[in-house]
Formats: sequence, structure tokens, C-alpha cells
Amino acid sequence: DGRPLIVLGHQPGPSNADLTDLMTELAQARRELLSKRDEIQTLRAYYQKGIEEEEAKIEARFNGSRLPDLSEVLKDPGTELILKSVQRRLGYIQRIQAPLDMIHAASEELLFLQRRTRIYNTLIEHVSGFPVLDYRAEVRRIMTDHLEAVRRLRADEIEADTPGLETVWRRLSEAVTARAALNRAKSLRDPRDRAIGKEICAGNFDQKYQLTALDSDTARCLIQWNGKDLYLNDVTALSPEVAEILSRWPGEWLSLNGLEALSPDAAAMLARWPGRRLSLNGVTRLSPKATEHLSQWQGEQLELIGLQAMGRWENYGTRLFLSEKLQRQLEGR
Repeated sequence: DGRPLIVLGHQPGPSNADLTDLMTELAQARRELLSKRDEIQTLRAYYQKGIEEEEAKIEARFNGSRLPDLSEVLKDPGTELILKSVQRRLGYIQRIQAPLDMIHAASEELLFLQRRTRIYNTLIEHVSGFPVLDYRAEVRRIMTDHLEAVRRLRADEIEADTPGLETVWRRLSEAVTARAALNRAKSLRDPRDRAIGKEICAGNFDQKYQLTALDSDTARCLIQWNGKDLYLNDVTALSPEVAEILSRWPGEWLSLNGLEALSPDAAAMLARWPGRRLSLNGVTRLSPKATEHLSQWQGEQLELIGLQAMGRWENYGTRLFLSEKLQRQLEGR
């Protein structure tokens, strides 16, 4: 960073206790930044959920028929209203991205200062002449600047380019088309899932890995399997009821990598599972409440490689496997 690690010449004054206090202050400041980040991410998730609800309205309105061009859409007041609602929410999401980026950069710098201060705290026990007062003042200035900037944040005052209606309609069309294709594929698989479920309940577990949906009846039969590893990576949704049943399976490794989302209630149920290894690598977002519940799980290893955002994690007894970006965010908490 361009500043010298050690300055020769004796500077009388504080001992390393001053740097110990500084490390505590840095940790507190970073917790404040991360708390603000979590608050904004929750807000972004709220807007995203609203967009998904509007997409469902479009899907229901056209009911599998061909989606019209934008010019036709704008002739229908109801569809136009949905379109503008999505446009507004997308604008909100774009405006809060800048504060998120700023908080991320600030928290990364404070994490760097925490680590550097820890090193200096060790060195000054053995080397004289370190400018403790100057260093402490500079770090506190940086810390104060970041905290004041975050406390002044107002996302509604940040300018951002709101996407045009044509862009919004293209996005909606693509999402609705993809969802319809997924639903068609799922409907084609339903008979197959029912057949596999009947085999499982008859004691034949050979095709359990091919399940794409899991109902309560099949889950109750499935947990009778006495193997150690249960891979259900084609299952794309998990209700709280099914999660509660799976939590009673006595095996060691449960893999549900096909899930893209996990509700707080389902997370609370999975947290009861007594196994050792849990894989949820397809989940992309965890709400603060879902994170709170899942962090109560007492297993050895939890895989969340696909996760892009999560709430505050409290359980450090379980080994987490995360993306490099999320791992950096969690360090220093």
C-alpha cells in the first residue's frame, strides 16, 4: 500500500495494547458495514421476489399461448401495468447495486486493515520505533470515513438507468418461456416420479437418484433406506413438510444440489438433520431468516458453492464450502 512496514527511530508512547483496541474497533466497524450490506441485500431480494410474482401473473394471463409483441402488450392496460411494475422494481435493484458495491469495497479495506494491524501488533513486541500513534490515527480516519459514508447512504438519491419497456418485456418473455418449458418437462416427469415412488415404498431403492420431485409419501418411504449417501440432485423443490421428513433419515451425506432456493421453513427443518455432510450447491440465495435457521445445523460439512448472497452466519463449528467471493465476505466476522 506504499506505507513502510517499520519506521526506524524510537517513538515513545503506547504499547501494543493500543493496537489491540484498534483491532476491536475495526471488527466492530466491519460488523456495522456487513449489517448494512445484509439489510440492503434483503431489500434487493424483496424487489426480486416482486418481479417473480409479476412474471407469474404474465404466465397466468397468457396461459401457455404465444406471448405478443410489446406493441400489442401496451394495448392491454392490465399487462402494461404489470410491465411498469417490473420496470420500477428493476430500477430499484439497479439503484441499490452502487451502495452494495461501495460497502463491499469498504468492508474489504477494513478486513485488510484488521489483518495488517494484527501483524503490526505482533511485530512491535520485538521491534522498537513503530509509529503507533500515527498508524492508529490514520486507520481511525479511514474507518470513520467509511462509516460516515455508509450512514449517509440513501439509495433513492442514486441515479441509475431504468431499463426501457422493450428491455423489460424481453426479460419477462424469456423468464415466462423458460418457466413454461420447465413446467412442461416436470409434468412429463410426474408419472415417472410416481412410479419410482411406488418402487421405493415397495422396498426397491435402485432408482431413487432419478427422482425430480419428492412428495411426503415417497419421502417417508425413502428415509427407510439404510445407506450412508443419499443423492437427490434432480429434485428441484423442497417443501417444509418433505424437509422435515428427510431430517429423520439416519445417513451421513444428503445431497440436494438441484435446489435453487430454500425457504426459511425448509431450512429450519433441514437444520434438524443429524448427518455429517449436506450439499446444497444449486442454491443461489439464502434469506437472512433461512441463513439463521441453516446455521443451526450441527453437521461437519455444508456445501453452498452456488450461493451468491446470504444472511449472517453464526455457526463456525460446521465447515462451509462457499464461492471465493462469499468466503472473503465471511472472513473476519
